[in-house]
Amino acid sequence: LYPNPASDHVNISIDVNGAMSAIVYDPTGRMVASSSSLEQTSSFNRKSGVINTSKLSSGLYSYSVIDKEGNALRAGKFNIIK
Repeated sequence: LYPNPASDHVNISIDVNGAMSAIVYDPTGRMVASSSSLEQTSSFNRKSGVINTSKLSSGLYSYSVIDKEGNALRAGKFNIIK
């Protein structure tokens, strides 16, 4: 995930074949943004997407990359600074 800290958007890139989408959660665990689909970017199973964070307040957020069944494949945190 980059840039971190972010302001207007974050890019997510993952080397997991089953990755379908990414979800961003605020500190209370509420879903506040998502990337509805991650697109294949190379022949090496890399998928990526962009999440708009321009309407989110400054603070610490978490994210999960999920597969088509809704299972979390990867998770992490990032900061937004305005």
